Amino acid sequence: LTEDQKKLVANYGELTAAEEYLELLTRVDADIADIYRTTGDYLASKTLSTGTTNGEWAALGLARSGRTLPASYYDTVAAAVKNNRLHEVKSTENSRVILALTAIGRDVTDVNGYNLLAGLNEMSYITRQGINGAIYALIALDAHGYTPVGVTREALLEKILTAQLDDGGWSLGDISEVDLTAMAIQALAPYYSDNQAAVDKALTWLSDAQNRDGSFSTGDGANAESIAQVIVALTALGIDPDEDSRFIKTGITPVQALAQFYVEGGGFEHIKDTGKDDMATEQGYYALAAYARFKAGQTSLYDMSDVTIETSAANQAAADAVIALINAIGIVDLSKEDEIAAARAAYDALTDAQKALVTNYQTLTNAERKLAQLQGTPEDQEAAGAVKTLIDQIGTVDLTKEDEINRARSAYNALTTLQKNLVGADYLKKLTDAEAAIAQ
Repeated sequence: LTEDQKKLVANYGELTAAEEYLELLTRVDADIADIYRTTGDYLASKTLSTGTTNGEWAALGLARSGRTLPASYYDTVAAAVKNNRLHEVKSTENSRVILALTAIGRDVTDVNGYNLLAGLNEMSYITRQGINGAIYALIALDAHGYTPVGVTREALLEKILTAQLDDGGWSLGDISEVDLTAMAIQALAPYYSDNQAAVDKALTWLSDAQNRDGSFSTGDGANAESIAQVIVALTALGIDPDEDSRFIKTGITPVQALAQFYVEGGGFEHIKDTGKDDMATEQGYYALAAYARFKAGQTSLYDMSDVTIETSAANQAAADAVIALINAIGIVDLSKEDEIAAARAAYDALTDAQKALVTNYQTLTNAERKLAQLQGTPEDQEAAGAVKTLIDQIGTVDLTKEDEINRARSAYNALTTLQKNLVGADYLKKLTDAEAAIAQ
């Protein structure tokens, strides 16, 4: 057409949109396996140190993809650790290093003589930089069932859940952001059954926030890092980011969308056509590691229960002894009071480094909570004790004891079910035996 004729084509925009979409479809057909391999090769060729780039995130991705890092990496990290806390304000520095060292199987309670878990010992410190502090502290603690020092998982969970915005997302400000929302979901994934409504609401928000080309945007537009965080979040929940219809827009999945940011030879760019970016490359790679692990039926990116931690023999032996005591508790009833107390005393006697190796500590706290429920209030115990006294006072049964037996029976019958449980089977048998004897 001539230029004048072209101006008369009213639906020309539809043609250009179709061309853009065709180009997009061509790009998302890229071989994900090849992208995963070449990006891994690129990262493995680098000399890693510590920091938000060229450091722990790269190490995490490489280790969780099954690659072995050189021993020099740990030596470099250990040399940089000068305190239990790696930064006076940013608790995420500790969390990030804990994740990386856990991924390579190193003891985070003894890094150059310092305990990185002990650095996360105050909620005020953890949350000083914002909600991401609580998010990554919980992710780090759950990476290998670590025992918290000075804080609780419950407190971290509450902090994260109460920070959820009305629309279902999370943010460092007032408007929900893709990255923070995906990160919060990653932290909540192990607790999904107890927090299903909050997580499902967040998933709905993420689905609504997804772009037409399958990507996600934060700040300066669609970018690789935002897509990566969503992939990690979905796989942590056992959701296939390449199959779930909520996250397929115009036929394009988050995994395919991430491929749009791939740079030939290995790596990812932050924004399209801006060149290779370290942070985008590292996050894009560990997202693909998360996806590959999901497809292979392995534990999720941050669930490192499959990793064997190298610890000192003495510390591990002390922790193993307590683990055995906790496992021996079994089903909790009132008869387990002494066993629970013994396990608690043994745990409290451990050093912080040894406590961090007790992988079933939550079982102990759950048992204590259950026992406290069974034991009831001081008033319940007093009521049960009074009935026990009446039963003890019966003594040898003869015809003169009929009134005492009846009083004991009436008092027992007036108890609540919990209080009757506190009286116990042995005392109830003494009462029923006395009733049987007097009836004769």
